[in-house]
Amino acid sequence: MISRLFLLSVVSSSLIVSGARAEEKALDKLPEVKFLKTDKGVPFAILGEKPAAPAPTLFVFGADMRNSLIGEDVNHMGRLLLRHGYLCASIDMPCHGFDTRPGEKGGDLTGWKDRIVKGENIAEVFNKQFSHVLDYLVAEKYTDPAEVAVSGTSRGGFFALHVGAADTRVKQVIAYAPVTHLPALAEFAGAEKNELALALSPVHVADKLVGKPLWITIGNDDARVSTQNCIDLSLEVIRKSKGKRNPIPVELRVVGTIAHRLHAVPTPQYGQLCAPHEEATRWLLLQRPQKATQTESTK
Repeated sequence: MISRLFLLSVVSSSLIVSGARAEEKALDKLPEVKFLKTDKGVPFAILGEKPAAPAPTLFVFGADMRNSLIGEDVNHMGRLLLRHGYLCASIDMPCHGFDTRPGEKGGDLTGWKDRIVKGENIAEVFNKQFSHVLDYLVAEKYTDPAEVAVSGTSRGGFFALHVGAADTRVKQVIAYAPVTHLPALAEFAGAEKNELALALSPVHVADKLVGKPLWITIGNDDARVSTQNCIDLSLEVIRKSKGKRNPIPVELRVVGTIAHRLHAVPTPQYGQLCAPHEEATRWLLLQRPQKATQTESTK
C-alpha cells in the first residue's frame, strides 16, 4: 500500500496530452548514431556530428547505447531537445551491447544478478565509465560542463540516479519508471537478501542527490520495479534536503497506467506515449542557467 502520497505531486495519466501533435510529428529526422571511444578505450555513442561549440548534453540510458538513443519510448526527450541545441550521448549498461560477456544473454537482467552475486559493484563500474566519457566530451569540446543532464528509463533510471549521485558535473536527473531497489526485480529471485544488491538501492546515495534537481515519474501500481520503493527514494532525498534548499528540487509524478508503463494505452504514434517526455523536457529547459534561457527566448 502506498503511504504518505499526499506529500508528493500526483497527477493522472492524462497529463500533458499536447494539442500540438502535428508539430511533434514534424520533428526533424533523427541524426545518425555515431560510435566513438575515449582515450581510455570506453565506447560510447552520440546522435549526429560534433557540435560547433560545446553544447548542453543529455546522457540517455535505457538499453544498449544505440537503442537508448534511437528508441522513441526511451529518448523522445532527446528528439525534443535537439531543437534546443542539445547533444545526446549514451553508453552501454552492464549486460547490454558491447558490455555483454560470454555466457550472458544480452539485455537480460539476470546478468546483473550474476555479476552482483559474484561481488561486482555494477554501479561503481558504470559510474567510472560514465565519468571517463564525460571527461572526454568536455576535453574535446563536445559538451558544456555547466549543462549536463542524465535521463534513464526503467533499468536505465537505476544508472541515471547512480551517476547523478556520483558525478557532481551532472546538474539534473530524469528517471522514467526507474528501478530503485534491485531485489524488487523478478530477475533477482533467490538474491533478495544479497548484501551488495541491497546496498546498491539508490536510496543509499540519496544524500548525494540533495540539491540536484530530480524529476521522476512512475505508474501508481508498477509491480515490475516497485512504485513504493520509487516513492521511498524520493521521500528520502526530500528528508535529507530539509533545511538545505527551499523549495526542495524533487519532482515526482505518480500516474495512472497499466503495469510497467508511463502511459495508459500504447500507441504507434505519439499521443500519451510521449506525454512524460514532453513534461520532462519543459522541466529541464527551465532548470538551465539563466543566460541560456535568455538566449533561447530571443530566438
